[in-house]
Amino acid sequence: MKILKCFTSDLSAKLETIAMNTQIRAKTKIKEIHINDIEDAKSKMIILFGNINGYSLDFIASGNFYKIKEIFKLFKAKMSLDTIFENEFLGDLKPYKHLKYSLNEIIDEFDHN
Repeated sequence: MKILKCFTSDLSAKLETIAMNTQIRAKTKIKEIHINDIEDAKSKMIILFGNINGYSLDFIASGNFYKIKEIFKLFKAKMSLDTIFENEFLGDLKPYKHLKYSLNEIIDEFDHN
């Protein structure tokens, strides 16, 4: 399984635009998007969407979709307990840096069980 760790604000903004347009126009929320590479049938990705206290949570990965969904579920549950999401986002990313370590811990735990 490969978790893409290179998140850019551009990609995040585009995903949020897709999610918001869906919510506004179709009056529904996107839970996941599947991406298939038309040149490589084995190359498949999934984007999972979540929300924690008004923060959007976008999770992009390739590999076993069932495992990825379980990791996302655990990650979202763990992140929901983090008090950082009780504060308004003020543009500084430094207070959120520790979240990547939490994701790595969950992946390690999941792979060893």
